[in-house]
Amino acid sequence: MTELCDTSPKREFLAFRLPDIFRLSWVSAQVQALWASRLRRVQYAWYSTEIASVRVGLRRCCLVFAGPAAVNELGAKVAGSDLSVLPLVLNARSAYGYSTGSPGSVAAHADLRVVLGSGRDVGRFYEAWLAQDDATIGRMLGYPECCVRFFCELWNEREQIDTIWEMASASRGVSRSGRVIDVSPGGATFTNILIRQAGPRLCPHLPCSFDCEASVALAKTMLQTMRDSGFVIEADWVLEALRWPVEWSALHGAAETRTPLFRAISRTDPTAHEYTVRLHSRDFPKEGANGKHFPYRTPGGHNSRIAERIVQLRRGRKRDQPPSHVLNGFRDEEVMVENHRRVAEAALQALFLASRNPQQGHMSLVDLGCGDGALLASVAAQSSGVVCYGVDRSVEATEAAQARFEDADARFLNADMGQFGRLPVSRVDVCIVMVGRLLECPDLISSLKAFSRYLVVYAYPGWTSDSLELEQALLLAGLKATQVYGGIAAVVPSEH
Repeated sequence: MTELCDTSPKREFLAFRLPDIFRLSWVSAQVQALWASRLRRVQYAWYSTEIASVRVGLRRCCLVFAGPAAVNELGAKVAGSDLSVLPLVLNARSAYGYSTGSPGSVAAHADLRVVLGSGRDVGRFYEAWLAQDDATIGRMLGYPECCVRFFCELWNEREQIDTIWEMASASRGVSRSGRVIDVSPGGATFTNILIRQAGPRLCPHLPCSFDCEASVALAKTMLQTMRDSGFVIEADWVLEALRWPVEWSALHGAAETRTPLFRAISRTDPTAHEYTVRLHSRDFPKEGANGKHFPYRTPGGHNSRIAERIVQLRRGRKRDQPPSHVLNGFRDEEVMVENHRRVAEAALQALFLASRNPQQGHMSLVDLGCGDGALLASVAAQSSGVVCYGVDRSVEATEAAQARFEDADARFLNADMGQFGRLPVSRVDVCIVMVGRLLECPDLISSLKAFSRYLVVYAYPGWTSDSLELEQALLLAGLKATQVYGGIAAVVPSEH
């Protein structure tokens, strides 16, 4: 095992920990209709494979999540054999140690961890469980010794709950730039644990690196065990999913995992800075979404759904109007697109958070200082059914924005941002606003919090002569962000 002190210096963690959470959202209803049922079958196949690996002697014990009914069913299955089943009550410490997934992935109300093995081994396992002896537990579960040491250092000594960044840091042949690690195509198929909570995985443990040879060998054996157990189709789906490009990013205790088909939100160790791991791939699912950024397929013309939507939103623009980047205050289009990307990411996240507790029949978004609506168009192209509003002092800009959205449900107001109350809506889900405007008009902050459920506050590089950073400006404005994107945009929940 690569020494952690050489490749993975300790990250500084914030003094809080979010409650456990797992949320999955699909890129489209069509993808969900196809893959949601596949993932359920994959989850059951993995549950069965874990049990089969003990039956065939591959491992001494296994741990699975199960509800009371599933425990009784499992006990009936092993009756008459030399195997025993013992439920273990979850507690705050043990809930995700050596986790094989998230509770409830196989059985409803799966609030128990269950150990399966020979009667003698189960007894020894239970002693180690009570003693919180993770090293012995890992060995009895058949995990590689290097991975057991890796887990014990992070879980016990560092008191972490997520090992992905350190796993990537300890891997050979990766490309690292600051707080971003890129793993080359094909370098992590069998050890890919980034989407395990959704179901697909072949490693029953948390590997010490993506290129851990012992973990790869165990994963290949588990794959064959899955096929030998009759889950041939499910095994093919697992391999397909593990070969997708995927991006994991962590900030402020929340991890976001993106694949071409879905996005998942889960708990992680809270950090003040964003950390990102990308698994690159040459295999892209045919159902995968298109987009400008990893891990989506780059649009190849007008056949892309997102590209088509953007083209649709741009129809009607007057030929004599200035270029879009001029109307939005940027020196060129490339700079505008890159800065808008971070703000759009924050806006999409805020819309996602608001959608978990909808308060009206549709999601709504307003951009105060909208320019010609380019930013709103970027968000609308990636989030269907959002009603957009914009306010800008420039008549030319608001006319261009309305023309861009001529066939969409959108309204634009030519006025100062402080006159947002003139919009034909009493409250919106998300409001995008530049932090400088809030510092100039602090009285607006309470009004905007009452007007919107989430604020997306942004500051482009060089927005002040003294290089004041976004997070510093948020403190001056008395705002607390839950997520920050690239130091440019932040999600701030309303207190109302």
